[in-house]
Amino acid sequence: MNTRFSKVFGFAMIAAFGARAAYGQAGSWGFECIDPMNTMPRSIPFGSLGQANLLMAASTGVVGTVTYGGANGPCFGPTAYTGNLPGGFGFMNGFLGSVQDQNPADPNSSFTDDGLIHTWGMPIDPNRDGGIMMTLQGEPGSTAAPARQVFGLQGFFELWEGLSGRYYHFGSQHGDIEVMLRVDVIGDTAKVTWDLRNTNTTTGRTIGLWFGHQSAMLSANADTTGSDMSFSGLFTRSFRSGKPGYIETPAGRPIITPKRFIRNIDPATFPEFLNVVFGQTAGFGLRIDMGPTDETKDVNGNSEVTPVDAITVGTWNTSPPVFNAAGIPDVIIPDTSVQGHTQVLQKFDPINVQPLATRRIVQMFRSTWGKGNYVEPYTVVVDAPQLIASDPNGADGLSPNPMTIRVYIDNSQGFAIIENPISLQEVRCKLTFPGIGLTLEAGEQQTKTLNSIDAGQIEFLEWQVAADGIAFGDLPYKLEVDSTPGGPKVLTGTIRVSSTPKFDIAADANLLGCPWQMNNDNSWEAVLGLQSPLDFRAYKWDPQQNGYIISTGAERGKGAWIVATSAFGIIDIQGNPVAPPDIATGAPNIQLKSGWNLIANPYPYAVQLGQIVGVPNGTPTVLTWNEMVQAGYINGTLWYYDPNTADYLPTQNTTGTLFPHRGYWVHVNTQNDLTLGYPAVYSRFLPGSNRTDTGAGWTQTDKQWRLQLAARTSSSQDAQNFVGLAPSTSVANVLRLNEIPSSPVANVSIAVEDSVGGTTRLYSQTLTDRMARKTWKVRVNTTEAATVTITWPNLSTVPRNARFRLTDLGSGTVRDLRQSSGYTFDTNEASSREFNLEMIPGSATRAVIGNVLVARSRAALAPFSIRYTLSSDATTQVRVLSNNGKEVYSVHRGRADRTGENEVTWAMRDNANRLVAPGAYRVEILAETPEGERGRKTVVLNVIR
Repeated sequence: MNTRFSKVFGFAMIAAFGARAAYGQAGSWGFECIDPMNTMPRSIPFGSLGQANLLMAASTGVVGTVTYGGANGPCFGPTAYTGNLPGGFGFMNGFLGSVQDQNPADPNSSFTDDGLIHTWGMPIDPNRDGGIMMTLQGEPGSTAAPARQVFGLQGFFELWEGLSGRYYHFGSQHGDIEVMLRVDVIGDTAKVTWDLRNTNTTTGRTIGLWFGHQSAMLSANADTTGSDMSFSGLFTRSFRSGKPGYIETPAGRPIITPKRFIRNIDPATFPEFLNVVFGQTAGFGLRIDMGPTDETKDVNGNSEVTPVDAITVGTWNTSPPVFNAAGIPDVIIPDTSVQGHTQVLQKFDPINVQPLATRRIVQMFRSTWGKGNYVEPYTVVVDAPQLIASDPNGADGLSPNPMTIRVYIDNSQGFAIIENPISLQEVRCKLTFPGIGLTLEAGEQQTKTLNSIDAGQIEFLEWQVAADGIAFGDLPYKLEVDSTPGGPKVLTGTIRVSSTPKFDIAADANLLGCPWQMNNDNSWEAVLGLQSPLDFRAYKWDPQQNGYIISTGAERGKGAWIVATSAFGIIDIQGNPVAPPDIATGAPNIQLKSGWNLIANPYPYAVQLGQIVGVPNGTPTVLTWNEMVQAGYINGTLWYYDPNTADYLPTQNTTGTLFPHRGYWVHVNTQNDLTLGYPAVYSRFLPGSNRTDTGAGWTQTDKQWRLQLAARTSSSQDAQNFVGLAPSTSVANVLRLNEIPSSPVANVSIAVEDSVGGTTRLYSQTLTDRMARKTWKVRVNTTEAATVTITWPNLSTVPRNARFRLTDLGSGTVRDLRQSSGYTFDTNEASSREFNLEMIPGSATRAVIGNVLVARSRAALAPFSIRYTLSSDATTQVRVLSNNGKEVYSVHRGRADRTGENEVTWAMRDNANRLVAPGAYRVEILAETPEGERGRKTVVLNVIR
């Protein structure tokens, strides 16, 4: 045992010495909180095991205790706090960290995340206040309360630092559970793998895992104010003032009060990850993945990361914290702050493990700034700015501009086996920008190459990139990496870029929002620097009149139409625009009326829908966006206008984003008004902040699908309309969307009429919850004479057991949607055309053509009547052929015929409308079902005069 531990202690002391040297005399919880008068704060023996690279470090305690504070403080007083190391976990950034800095708009900012500590006790004392435990419930079906086995209390029977790659290993025994722990540090990530083996030879065991992460962030910067998150206000030796950090999820405002998330109860709101962040302006921190992500999935969509079943975000309920054999506290104290003593508890529910079988659980802890691909054989991490801020003194009104994008390649996985290591050769990295707004700086090359990366090493390349100050929002980048050996990898990501005081004015309709504060004149003529009506007309929507009225000036938080007489392109906003002063406090509320309303983002920065709240009139409760949608107060989809396509596009779900300079349609479903509350902007790395920072997309399946309907003319289109199948009535109700008002210049619209709750309305999306025969009425309105084409562009994604038939009620024309790509008709004036759209469930059938009867009366030029029967609905083609098989006349092509008898006529003329000569001819009938099954039949007829 002593021999085994000597290796551990040697490693721990090396790690501790390296940490002290890098930090100087600060940046360590030991330095901050050990009583200077205590000459023996650490026990003998004492040690931990860990691994680190440039970007991430992880450590686990092995043996011993550490004592912080006491009568003389500086952290705990007058009672000292003693932490136990065995089984304790710690995470921190590597000493290089991100190439980005704290505040992109402040060139004097000195805060970086180099060596940023995430957990209590790091880097030297990772004690068990951040520990884990297993649960052992007993035999299958047992109702006994779970027995709790705390990792570390039983000691360790083996531990080592691996030579192949960058990892360390622990082995321990807890009753019937053998625990094998492996922690790999790859790229900016610590991957924690638990193999929980049931060593009982006869009886199954129900095994689960709790992992408690006690957050205590500490910066290495000696000159920064605000050092720690979990002990806000803690008095420390370096006299740093504490600062509350925050926890963010992919959607919604930051978590301030305790929360529980349970996957099987509410999977729609279960977060993909949590970011535990130092602060909003200093937006660095630790990301805790809650299951597989795109970054951990291989080419087949498989990931080794284990889905978390439940999360508790709470607080340490004592100071100093109490952690003992009873296990990790799972405590929710309502309406209290979690920003001072934060605990994140991950739960992997117990499952039955057979005798001598193993349950594997894999976790990922990584940086909040990295965008990576962690699948073997090598890791790629992109360090790109999270935010490019508005800065009137920066290049093109932005900062940092240009920016640095750095790419790390880590060869510490599949090719780092110590007996057979292999280097990555000719690692080619190509950086491109699929959209507009971002370009490489002059002299930069798209493709850069690392000649070699040895096994176990991490190297990087970087580019200088500029934003043009015109495009804004989430601007995409694409990184393509290829290596010999190793193969290709492709990473895509976005950089959130602030808007600048510019508008892009296209010809005709533009739906705009103006987030800037005008210190002089907010009239549209003054804002645009154009003349009305010579250059433009401005309109806003009046919900009470249910129509457009003249808009005289820009209003923050509200959308307006600018109908331009020509394309003016990029114009500078006039009137001395400045960023609004309420970014950090919240813009004024907006009053929404029943029905459609036009709103806009009141900030130059993007805002997530999930961060917006509202109060329906007559209710005493503030609701989140998702709660308002679920309760039916508002539609969950907002619509904005794309002048390039002259059509609307949707923004949906709590993760949807409101971008600046756009107007959005929002529909209030109730008769009462609703107060909409814009949040303070919660966006990491937002400059000037001194406070805390802050559903799944639709997938076509057999149980949920949408058929798209689009109507187009030569000048406009209305393409975002859907009918289909929802998995339940509640989902159908949430996804039902009222028909959007047309733009002031649109000349065509299409909508679906449906009856809901006894009331018939027009919808742009309406879904049924049953796969049964159903007919929707479709209306196409035009405001002038036009040629209109109706299409169904996504039909190929709709399950084949759903068939559709479109009937023009004006002409009687019928189209089988699976056999036609569209339907065109003309109008001579403003009109409303009605159609029936039938959904017919069914399965694949053969197209059988039954009896064919050809007949003609005795009149000289009487036409032939051709009757035929079909065994199923089909699209038919009927042709008259000569004896040598050449087509003489096409009676019809692509007609949707029904099951049973159908009839066509032939007037004895060819395709040039000439009477045919007497003689023998053949009638060919070809029928094809929607599933692609075909049938053909030919009969002979004689033309006699």
